Amino acid sequence: MGIGCFALLVAAGCFYKFAASFLAVLMWWVFFLEQSGYVNHMYLACLLTSLLVFVPADRCFSVTRWRSDATVPVWCVWLLRFQMGIVYFFGGVAKLNTGWLNGYPLRIWMHDRPPSSDAFGCSSR
Repeated sequence: MGIGCFALLVAAGCFYKFAASFLAVLMWWVFFLEQSGYVNHMYLACLLTSLLVFVPADRCFSVTRWRSDATVPVWCVWLLRFQMGIVYFFGGVAKLNTGWLNGYPLRIWMHDRPPSSDAFGCSSR
């Protein structure tokens, strides 16, 4: 519930630094509480919320924008793009092995599903 409330405050731009800080702390807390091992999407969410603490992302499309004519510096946009680029690049490199290229993960994921007649999973009768 706390993560959702702080995420809404960050999205709206209300009390941005306070909300972004607590959102990052809560995201890392949930990440470290996870017992099932490394979850790369949660790690990415933690990294991005940590970056939101340091960039003034509340200056466009937010409540702050209504009060002044503030703009987001270009370095902030490129910092977030760079972080996403690193994640996608190394995620793609990690998948360049024979298992992924031969489709083994897809076979494992689809093993328990019954065959269907169309692409939407609906069987024709």
